[in-house]
Amino acid sequence: MATLVGTVIGGIIGSRADSLLCKGTSSLYSRIKRQAGEPVNHDIQRATRRAYLKATLLAADHVRKAYIKESKFGSRTAADLGKLTNYLKEQLRLLDQPTIQFPEDTWPNQYQYLLESKNVSADQRQGEYVLALKQTVLTELESKSWKLGEDARLVASIVSGWFDHGKKMDWYELTCAFFTEELKAGNGRLLRLIQKNYLVELSHDLSSVSIDVNEVLTELERFAEQYDGMQARVDEILDLVLEIRNDTRQIREITDHQNVKLDELIALVKQGKAQELVVENAHGIVLSAKYQKLTSRVQQLEGEAVEAQEYVNFCELDVQRAPSAFLSHRTRSLNLAQIKLLAVHDERLEAEEELKEFVTEVLDLARQLDREDTPVTPRLEQVQELFAAGRYEEVDAVLNERDIYSDLENYKQRGKDYAAELIIKAKVVIVNRPDRWYELADKYYRDAIEIQDHYDSFYEYGVFLAEHRQIASGIQVYSKCLPLAPTRGSEASVLNNLASLQWAQKDYAAAADNYTEALLILRDLATDNPHDYRPGVASMLNNLALLQNDQNDYAAAAGNYTEALLILRDLATDNLRDCRPGIAVMLNNLANLQRTQNKYAAAADNYAEALAIYRELATGNPRAYRPGVARTLNNLALLQKHQNDYAAAANNYAESLVIRRELAADNPRAYRSGVARTLDNLANLQRTQNKYAAAADNYAEALAIRRDLAVDNPRAYRPDVAVTLNNLALLQHAQKDYSAAAANYTEALAIRRDLAADNPRVYRPDVAVTLNNLANLRRAQKDYSTAAAHYAEALAIRRDLAVDNPQTHRSYLAMVLNNLANLQSDQKDYAVAVANYSEALILYRELAVDNPRVYRPYVAGILNNLAILQSDQDDYSAAAANYAEALAIYHELAVDDPQAYRPYYDIVVKNLEELQ
Repeated sequence: MATLVGTVIGGIIGSRADSLLCKGTSSLYSRIKRQAGEPVNHDIQRATRRAYLKATLLAADHVRKAYIKESKFGSRTAADLGKLTNYLKEQLRLLDQPTIQFPEDTWPNQYQYLLESKNVSADQRQGEYVLALKQTVLTELESKSWKLGEDARLVASIVSGWFDHGKKMDWYELTCAFFTEELKAGNGRLLRLIQKNYLVELSHDLSSVSIDVNEVLTELERFAEQYDGMQARVDEILDLVLEIRNDTRQIREITDHQNVKLDELIALVKQGKAQELVVENAHGIVLSAKYQKLTSRVQQLEGEAVEAQEYVNFCELDVQRAPSAFLSHRTRSLNLAQIKLLAVHDERLEAEEELKEFVTEVLDLARQLDREDTPVTPRLEQVQELFAAGRYEEVDAVLNERDIYSDLENYKQRGKDYAAELIIKAKVVIVNRPDRWYELADKYYRDAIEIQDHYDSFYEYGVFLAEHRQIASGIQVYSKCLPLAPTRGSEASVLNNLASLQWAQKDYAAAADNYTEALLILRDLATDNPHDYRPGVASMLNNLALLQNDQNDYAAAAGNYTEALLILRDLATDNLRDCRPGIAVMLNNLANLQRTQNKYAAAADNYAEALAIYRELATGNPRAYRPGVARTLNNLALLQKHQNDYAAAANNYAESLVIRRELAADNPRAYRSGVARTLDNLANLQRTQNKYAAAADNYAEALAIRRDLAVDNPRAYRPDVAVTLNNLALLQHAQKDYSAAAANYTEALAIRRDLAADNPRVYRPDVAVTLNNLANLRRAQKDYSTAAAHYAEALAIRRDLAVDNPQTHRSYLAMVLNNLANLQSDQKDYAVAVANYSEALILYRELAVDNPRVYRPYVAGILNNLAILQSDQDDYSAAAANYAEALAIYHELAVDDPQAYRPYYDIVVKNLEELQ
């Protein structure tokens, strides 16, 4: 803390020896260290800390604005900056407390060398002092775990400065400017401390130096003028987050029966007339030993001040009368007398301040005890008696910490019990399903939380909200649950659930951060306890991989699935029975990823192994594992459909459907939605096979189930109703039943728009899907204007979504561009159609770089469409080139999968022949 004063003095004494600077700084530093830890008003520490905290707050605000300008304020580093800003504001607020204590070592030991003279000029040493002050601040911030090194802007702002509206801002000069404000606000007290503890020390030992305290103020005011108005800026920043007390602490007026101002009390103390007045107004203050000690000290110092002033007066006369030979000696005596007077004066002020603080604190306690709403407890009744007698030390003993917290725990336990009863009540309501059951259950969960902020209550409520697709509310509840987690394992569990909801809301960055943090916790726990936590590591790797798969980050997803599978296979060597279900889950998920990547052989192998595990497990425990058999059969059928192995896919869908119907017969609430899902998938297959009647029947049954489920729980099942309506409309479109298709698309679109109004991040992509399908229908009906309007809206949504998440939405954007170009080609709007085909082609080429298996077929399809358009425009050379490239791609694809790609190859061959 002495560093700031030292740098200012160094600027004043300039080219003189740095030994002067070290002498004064060492004296001031020693004085601060001697008083450290005492609950007194350490004026220099308080003023200096407030000054550099305000300067640091401005630097942090500068960096914060830079993040906002760059739209990066959602990053982890920016979040740390927000925490840092709150820390600075809280530290400033704490400085308003009259009894704040400062650490014993106010200057880190590594800067002790600055107190050693180097026999150079003071202004040469000044840079070292400034750097030491900056390093002290940076060290404090680093100690609070803010990762300043990850983004160097804040460090650079403190060390090198920054520009604000074209004006260079310097952190150290700002600190000096704010220190000037503290000097002015301190009514001369701080300047006297500097005079007594620094400048007088120099003047006393080194007569060649003559520095007046006003010179210090003048030097500091030079900084303050340069940064005029910064105080107002700091106040604005402080008001952004929290209300703070005024910088100047206001001594509270004593109200009601305590109506004597403290200044008047001190005056009465000096006169020895305060006893009756204080007894009447302060509930036995004068009976306390501390009051007696403090008042005696104030009166003693008052007498010493009178004596010291008389001696100064005598010395001044002595100097005036002294012969020249004795003038230096008597001037020295006068200086010593003045120093003594300053010391006594400061001691007296400190004693008076301590007395004021003591009386203020006792009166504050008295007001608390006299409040009407203060409860009457056996302990507080005893406290009242002791307080009236001024026996404050005994009051502390009566309010025994162990007893209070023991009683508090009992109260909390009762609150926890009542909360648990309400949670059970909510679950009973969910089971019984009376009228308005959801609202009732939700109320009981919320009431449980209001009774007590307990982890279990928040966690159970979060699970309830997640199950009923209340994504935003669930995120809020889990966010409040997180700091209440009693163990690191439970913290990881909350992070996992929170990430799942953020993923459902398409907030991929936040979800990835929380899955990653949960994974780090579990890896750390597994280091010491692998038996309990390695399965959790595998599970978290699986969840993170599912998220990455959804973002089309297939390489990362495959890596995490593979690691999770290795962990489970390793655990299975000692515990095969418990690990096999997890292995089956992981194999299923990895196969889903491989299916997406068109790695059909690998996917088939993994589905087969997962299915074998589930079938074997189901023989011993059908209730637990037949759902896994049905799920894997369903997924395997999806793969076989992609491979055009329709017979095998139909058989597996059929077996999956049989299992799910049997499960739903015993537990319809749990398994009817699964029945509807398989019916929907089977109908999709039948639509592909042109088995329209069978597909229509299965869509109808799936739709009936989903409408029925949505009546009881619309939050959970209305999205599924929209899915089946959309699929049924696709079938009706294929059958040229345009009016029925339009009706179902329209209903699906209305549901999805309604869902997107409450949760646009989740449901806007579905709105775009149905708009695109409806536009395809209107195009088939030759209703080109309506089709164009639907394509345009779908395209706008896809472009908007692709800005935040290009990896997921670029492929859909390319699809809509291709469809819109098809429409424009129909309308002979060739220039616009070419532009849209070209943009779609660029997108598919980019996607094919990372995932050629999936996206090269789309590249070939766009090339074929573009070539057809160029042929219609008689641009035969361009058309021939695009047909040739498409033909090469299809030829290569057909080598690996002739059943899927030979038909497309033949189409392009025919188109090319017609062109020639």
